[in-house]
Amino acid sequence: MNDVVAITGVTRGIGRHLAAQFALHGYRVAGCGSNAALAAEVAGELGDGHLVSACDVTSAEAVDAWASDIETRLGSPAIVIANAGVINEPAAAWLTPPDEFAHVMNVNVTGVYNVARAFVPRMIAGGGRMLVNLSSGWGRHASADVAAYCASKFAVEGFTKALAQEVPESLKVFPMSPGVIDTDMLAKCNPGGHAQFGTPEAWGIAAFNYITRELPTETSGTSVSVPF
Repeated sequence: MNDVVAITGVTRGIGRHLAAQFALHGYRVAGCGSNAALAAEVAGELGDGHLVSACDVTSAEAVDAWASDIETRLGSPAIVIANAGVINEPAAAWLTPPDEFAHVMNVNVTGVYNVARAFVPRMIAGGGRMLVNLSSGWGRHASADVAAYCASKFAVEGFTKALAQEVPESLKVFPMSPGVIDTDMLAKCNPGGHAQFGTPEAWGIAAFNYITRELPTETSGTSVSVPF
């Protein structure tokens, strides 16, 4: 069975702990992050047999080169998880600077598109089974002061549902909300209340089990959430 999983955004937060769980359970992990030093750090943590690279998901050329490198060195992934994401500084929509709004959309939406563009043809040809695009509860229900983030995650939901109708039945595609986790991103939005939620370490365990055991039984294109 193909045991390669590609995950974007593995240098911090939930992506880092999800990558660790896949490696722990025998998968060969191909991960990426925008920070080269942190990518090297994660590569050291995962050890031999894995591939962690610096990659800017907002660049179609960079993502395509990353996908090509994975295919050459590890093989076409069975599972691809587009996890890389950023959030705006909490503020009313009209107070969010244009460059900050654009950055959120570029990472969270264009990044997901770039991953799909690079990997879907390779997964179809190589027998890939599942593409998971990280959404959010704020991609299904809006909230004040994070309009840019909400817009990006609503877009991920729509893009993924359309994509699910375009790919062969052999490749399942899901927009997946991770749930509420005590991460740096949550702390930015909820400085006084983030610590009450579960840790990224605990989430990594729950998400790995859900993605590998339960998600394959869901109907492609369904909006799903990690039970956490």
